[in-house]
Amino acid sequence: MDRKEVQKKLIKQLKEWEPEIQELKAEAIKTKDEVREAFLRALDDYKKKEKQLLSELEAFETASEEALKDLANGLEQVLKDLKKTYEKMASHFK
Repeated sequence: MDRKEVQKKLIKQLKEWEPEIQELKAEAIKTKDEVREAFLRALDDYKKKEKQLLSELEAFETASEEALKDLANGLEQVLKDLKKTYEKMASHFK
C-alpha cells in the first residue's frame, strides 16, 4: 500500500465533492425551510466527518508501516461514511 496514493485518492475525492456541495448549498438556500434545515444538518454532519478524515489523514502520514494497513482501512471507512452523508445531502434535491 502506497501512502501517497491513498492520500491522493482521499484528497481528490474531497476536492471533487466540494463544488457540488456548494451548488447544493446554493439550492438549499432557495428552498422551503424544512428542506433547507435538513440539508444544513446533513452538511454539518458532512463537515464533521470531513474534519475527522483530514485528522486521520495526518496520523496516516506519520504512521509506522505496521499501523499503515489499519489506518488505511479506517480512512476508507470514514470516506464511505462521508459519501453516504454527501448522498444524503444531494437526495434533498432529487
